[in-house]
Amino acid sequence: MKSFYRALFGLLAIYFASASDAITLEKLLQRTLENNPEIQKAKCDLEGAGGRRLVFRAVALPDVKIGVLGGVEGGQRAGQKPVQVFGFGYGGFTQPFFNMAVPASWRRGDIEILIAQQQLHVAVVEQFIIGTCNGCAPNNGRGCKKMLAARKIVTSRG
Repeated sequence: MKSFYRALFGLLAIYFASASDAITLEKLLQRTLENNPEIQKAKCDLEGAGGRRLVFRAVALPDVKIGVLGGVEGGQRAGQKPVQVFGFGYGGFTQPFFNMAVPASWRRGDIEILIAQQQLHVAVVEQFIIGTCNGCAPNNGRGCKKMLAARKIVTSRG
């Protein structure tokens, strides 16, 4: 009878342990990082750098121009009506094969992305260090001093 109760207790414990909505450390960190305004700002800056990169890369794309002109021609000519309507269309296509601004423009777009990524990483590390230091005990000064020194190094490089 004891073994039956043990088995029943074990099955119930397994059932309730798996049915609970436990949060993992990874989910907790993800929620924390998503709700942090400094990290959100760094993410927005990264998205803006991605948009500027598209603009810088557009320098190498072909350029097509199409237009139409029209008007009214007035005056008296032999054998023609006094007022005539006229119009014509035009078009053009250019492709920068030897444009020296293309490589520099592409590099600038790539550099802006890299800088924005680095600033995002700095913001995440800084917020992690701040969160870790806020949990330090006042008597445990060595660990917090090391983290604060690391924070100064990280922020001075960013």
